Amino acid sequence: MLLASVDDVASARPHTRAGETFGPLEWRAYCQGYYMGLSAVIAALELAAQRFKHRVSTLRRETREKRSA
Repeated sequence: MLLASVDDVASARPHTRAGETFGPLEWRAYCQGYYMGLSAVIAALELAAQRFKHRVSTLRRETREKRSA
């Protein structure tokens, strides 16, 4: 669900306030920052998923070790 939301935002045009105008160079900089922010969100989600997988495998291993002790 969260990744779907990020995908929706990534495929949409960068959001602006109603009536806000940018010059061509400002718009380009704004878009680059917008997509750079999305890249950071995706990287953070990837790291969170890796951390979750690592934690689950650690808990499983600890459970196995307790059972065999």
